[in-house]
Amino acid sequence: MTIKLPETNEALTLATLAALDRKNGLLSRDITSVDMRLPDRMAIGLSEEAAKAHQETMRERYKARIAGGAQI
Repeated sequence: MTIKLPETNEALTLATLAALDRKNGLLSRDITSVDMRLPDRMAIGLSEEAAKAHQETMRERYKARIAGGAQI
């Protein structure tokens, strides 16, 4: 797993990452990278298997919304 930190405030960013891991088990998920270089967002890289599973989940949610009459 690759973790990308900002050039400044590394300690605060690592503390944030540790808190996210304690609360949500972030680092034990099926991910390949965590990019925390931008102050207002975090980018998570999924493994190939996790990306396929996510794509299928989104496809099913879309189908359910259409079947329920949602206009997209």
